[in-house]
Amino acid sequence: MARLFQQTLIIVSVLVLGCLGCKKEDVKTENQTELVSLVSGLLFAEGPAYYNGNLFFSDIEASKIYKWSETAGVSLFRQNSGRANGLYFNSKGNLYVCEGGNKRIVAIDANQNVTVITDSYGDKPYNEPNDIWVSPTGNVYFTDPVFTGTLTQDGQNVYCVLASTGKVIKVISDLVKPNGIIGNSAGSMLYVADFGASKIYQYSITSNGSLENKLLFADIQADGLTIDNDGNVYTASKEVMKYSTKGVFLESYPVTGTITNLCFVNTTKKLFITTHTQLFIKELSSTF
Repeated sequence: MARLFQQTLIIVSVLVLGCLGCKKEDVKTENQTELVSLVSGLLFAEGPAYYNGNLFFSDIEASKIYKWSETAGVSLFRQNSGRANGLYFNSKGNLYVCEGGNKRIVAIDANQNVTVITDSYGDKPYNEPNDIWVSPTGNVYFTDPVFTGTLTQDGQNVYCVLASTGKVIKVISDLVKPNGIIGNSAGSMLYVADFGASKIYQYSITSNGSLENKLLFADIQADGLTIDNDGNVYTASKEVMKYSTKGVFLESYPVTGTITNLCFVNTTKKLFITTHTQLFIKELSSTF
């Protein structure tokens, strides 16, 4: 069994590294005008996050973070990433990372210096930090469910690290299994996917970072979430699902494989999508 697992890892590594430096036209896709596969052969891709022309994404099972750009293709950004999952850039270009295996949140600067943002709440380690969003004011919101790790907190909660003090507050404690999380560009609304209850909730963000006015936004199971400047929310469900600011379903688009997360780039109207094994890109300026 161990030898078979080792052989499998070698095959997967060859597939991933085989895409290093690939040009867009070199990648085989079902429909070049609609959905393009950028990277394949991954073990469990997650957390796409875009900054300054580069798309970063994690491979949980490989414990790596990759970087992709249209000009350079894919390259390894960080190894031994602590089973990094959700990623998000703040306005200064620092990459915030949910290190699920290390039970902590870290920030990585342009020189790859790592700063631990938080690794415990109430003198207990987190369960398995999963997904993350940084508000325009610098508050860091993240979900802390249990999927493969162990329950080390009093529940599966959502937390916020306040930018003003560094204090961690628990902002949601009544969800079954919180997963994807995203806020709007104004920093006034937060959306959280309760994967365990197959629902997405919307919250108002107060001036002190806490949440209020919980509303059911969509009655659907979702992993990751993303949002555009118009406030439309996109969900990583069985298909990519698009909802208006009022939670009205607008459109959907099928993706091959199990969709794990997404990242909408407002400047280019492109949607990056991760599945277990691939990273896709979709142009949204046409039909979606």
